[in-house]
Amino acid sequence: MCTPEAQVALAIGGKVMEYQGQKQKARQQEAINAANRGRATRGYLTDINAIDQNQQAKAEDKVRADLKLRKERRAAVAKMLNLGAGNAGAIIRDINTDANLDFNQNQASFEGDLASLDRKRMEAYGAMESVWYSQPIPQKPSMMGLAIDSASAYTDYKVATAQ
Repeated sequence: MCTPEAQVALAIGGKVMEYQGQKQKARQQEAINAANRGRATRGYLTDINAIDQNQQAKAEDKVRADLKLRKERRAAVAKMLNLGAGNAGAIIRDINTDANLDFNQNQASFEGDLASLDRKRMEAYGAMESVWYSQPIPQKPSMMGLAIDSASAYTDYKVATAQ
């Protein structure tokens, strides 16, 4: 059996060691959380970069399609005018009406692609946000709790030595 002084020293020492262990555990959790947030942010930025590249590719495809339509429209107008097939105004109007339909379809397709990319952008942000906000909160130990536990051990010592 230990002396009362040894018992109080062991009790206080144990409480201090427990406090330091809890503090170390909280620091480790903070480091893990910071690493997870960094990985989530890098993943988000990678996703955004891919989405932006995809958006640029879609815009380039639309420009190519529009240029192709313009070229085909001009060729059709020139062919019909060279053939002398009727009123020039009517020929241009008929061909431009068909071309406008194709331009509108290209535009609608492009806008649909942009909407899809916006959804992907929001999903990427949501994935990053879920990592950020789903991490466990480190529980830091209380210095006041350590003081109270130490005082309690000291009080037990005083009671034991008073008898």
